[in-house]
Amino acid sequence: MTEAPTSGAGIAQLLRKVSFTGSDEAKLQDALEELFTDEGLNFIREHKLSERDRIDFYFPELRLGVEVKTQGSLALVTRQLHRYALSDHLDSLVLCTTLTRHMRLPSTMLAKDVFIAWLGTL
Repeated sequence: MTEAPTSGAGIAQLLRKVSFTGSDEAKLQDALEELFTDEGLNFIREHKLSERDRIDFYFPELRLGVEVKTQGSLALVTRQLHRYALSDHLDSLVLCTTLTRHMRLPSTMLAKDVFIAWLGTL
């Protein structure tokens, strides 16, 4: 176990170390849950942000949400994260993705930092 990340940038950096290939989002979420548990991080899986929205991982002390994507257009993911950015629960977001197209997300949404942890290889 290393020193626990204390920011969105730190969580994104931790996620970039994950080795994952494939398109099974549920398996990736399970791998991340194991990683977060091994790192001793306090998180909630499938945290409800609103009646409509549920983020994959929520870190209450960091006021940070992590969304996992192995599919979806850039427009669809941008709209989803924008809705999440409306939440008073979050100060920052991390998108953990296997798709290069998601790397074009804006770095802020509604004055909240957005970090991208891309798990692909060039």
